[in-house]
Parts: sequence; structure tokens; C-alpha cells
Amino acid sequence: MYDLFAQDLSKLHLGLADKMRISTHDAAHEILAPFEAALKQHAMSSFSKRSVQIVTEPRITQVKSDSIVTKAEGTIPCGMVLWTAGNKQCALVDTLDVAKTDRLPHVMTDEHLHVLSVDTTPMSDVFALGDSASVKKLLFAYYCSSGGAKDQISRHGYQLGKPFAAV
Repeated sequence: MYDLFAQDLSKLHLGLADKMRISTHDAAHEILAPFEAALKQHAMSSFSKRSVQIVTEPRITQVKSDSIVTKAEGTIPCGMVLWTAGNKQCALVDTLDVAKTDRLPHVMTDEHLHVLSVDTTPMSDVFALGDSASVKKLLFAYYCSSGGAKDQISRHGYQLGKPFAAV
């Protein structure tokens, strides 16, 4: 939403640029509650840089065409409401007999997006992509770049594959 406002709408409607404001209201006590602390901190930092207001546990009681109503703040005027619900793992993932990540189980894939079998062998004709899939090497690369194991790359001769390119 921020990109839409900052890069597009503010140029189309010059008088609105300083009037645009974004807030996110999360029913939980913190945003991205089931995710790792590093991801939560990154999101909070990103929101802060963009002046996105975070409201936790707002207890929204009503959504109207020009406002939302919360228990704590009452009526909050708005021009647009984007309602999303939840970040729960897809139930299908739990039923699949494939390799999965430990946390919020995602289907594990190789760098070509082939789903990995339970023994981590790539399945040549099964692919996964999106919120319920994780690329094995990219997870390892993230772990190494986070500072916990930078020497793993040189010690084991690990190298990242070529990045995906637009076709």
C-alpha cells in the first residue's frame, strides 16, 4: 500500500501526498506473532521508515464505508480499508508427505522450486512456490548471512546458485 501511495497516487493526485496515512490494525498483541523475531523486527523497521502506524489489539467492532470503529479509539475515519485475515499455514501442507521446514511448516524445495521428498530428493515433476514453500539453499543462505554461521560458507565450499532471472 505504501508503494502505491508513495510512487503512484501521490504523483497522480499532488494535493493528496501530505494527506495520505497508512495504519495497520493487528488483532494480536504484536504483528507477525507466529514468525521469527528477526522478521518481526524487519517489518517494524520497514513500517517505521515509511511512517506506517501499527495498532495492536484494536478490537475492531465495525467497518463502515468511510471509517472503522474500534473499542479503544472509537470511530477512525479512513478513505480505504484493506481487510486481511490471518497468516495461518495452509492446511494442505500438513497432509503432504514431503520435506518441510521446522517452523510454520512450509514445503521444502530446491533452488529450481522442485518439491523435496521426505529424504530431500528433488521430485522432478512436482513444484511449489509462494507463501507455503521455502527454498532450501536460500534458507541456509539467510542463516549464514544473519551472522550466526558466516564461516559455514567457506568451510563447506557452499556457494549460492545463480539468481532467478526474468524471462
